[in-house]
Amino acid sequence: ETSAAEEEEEEEEEMVFGNDIVEVPQTSREIVFACRYDQWHAHFKRLTFPSVTISPLLDSDVLFLLKDEVRVEEKNKAAMPARTRVDAYDRLAIDSAFDEDDELCITDTDDTNKSPSESLLTAIAKAIKELGGSAHPKLTWSAPTDAIWLTQFSTKCLNADEVMLLLQSSDRVAHDLDGSAYACCREDEDEEEDEDKERHQQEFHSLTLRKHSVSLELSREFRVFVVNGTITGVSQRDVTSFYPFLVSEKSKIGWTIERFWKDEIRPSAWHRKICGDGSVASTEKRNAFSNKNGYCMDVVLSNDNEKVRFIIDFNPFGGATLPLLFSYDELSNDDGNEIAFEVRVVETQGKVLPSKGFGVPFDLVDTSEHSAIAEFIKKQQEKQHQ
Repeated sequence: ETSAAEEEEEEEEEMVFGNDIVEVPQTSREIVFACRYDQWHAHFKRLTFPSVTISPLLDSDVLFLLKDEVRVEEKNKAAMPARTRVDAYDRLAIDSAFDEDDELCITDTDDTNKSPSESLLTAIAKAIKELGGSAHPKLTWSAPTDAIWLTQFSTKCLNADEVMLLLQSSDRVAHDLDGSAYACCREDEDEEEDEDKERHQQEFHSLTLRKHSVSLELSREFRVFVVNGTITGVSQRDVTSFYPFLVSEKSKIGWTIERFWKDEIRPSAWHRKICGDGSVASTEKRNAFSNKNGYCMDVVLSNDNEKVRFIIDFNPFGGATLPLLFSYDELSNDDGNEIAFEVRVVETQGKVLPSKGFGVPFDLVDTSEHSAIAEFIKKQQEKQHQ
């Protein structure tokens, strides 16, 4: 029999998950590890963008990226736009930089991890040059897309300083570095996986720089959901926009993606490692965690939707990976049999989804009467009239 406290806890769980909160599928450490860029890229190098991977990152560089500050040194100011002249506002800022608020400034005398290693900066500069003069950074799993408000809303970088600025400012990068990437893993994995768990906790990190391509279109990017060894859905990746021409091409898009997946992905050792090899043992293991042995593949199609041009990325199904135009329940596949999947695109202008945001600090967009930025402006105005 269950106690009154246990019954109350169960009722509360049902109430929470039964209303507005959706239960996110958990995955395994093995799948999270397989979705590292350096892991899947080894299998599909010819199917993705030209890139250079710097691996492993030094512990000192990892600690530098995790510091709770963004630092651009005078000697490394290429990441920031230069002012052409000093105006009255600049003079005011300089004059009042150390006034009545001096007591709020904390002097950090510890020089440890103040700067990235010279070897990392040199390797980044060399990689960018090899890739044609511009590149997009991506850490072990994540790209710093939440920090692009700092760099004209693009992850395109022209030098090492821009790369470091994006990486330092990104919560997604910090998520990779502090071990949170495995937070979406289930806790009921077999004890025999303890050794893998320890290995994953001690793993190194890598930085990948991908060649910039001017010919890519957001309208041609799609997310493919693979659950228990078969495709269960395909979604337009840019859910914040309506592209009228996609509505009539859904069947063609689905056919192109399915053909590519069956020819290139399903036969690979990488796919078999995640979804099993068809043996009795792998099938039993897969069924034990129904709907949790899956991954998502992001791809770019050609302008005529006839072929897949590039693989963008692989991510675990569930966890921090969004289902976009689907719900997680709609993408389930209990028995692992091949099913007729649906291709979903935004079909009217009124059905676009809200932007996922760019990680802009709330203080910069909050313009209410007593917000931080309003108080700052008021304070500066008072100083100007003194």
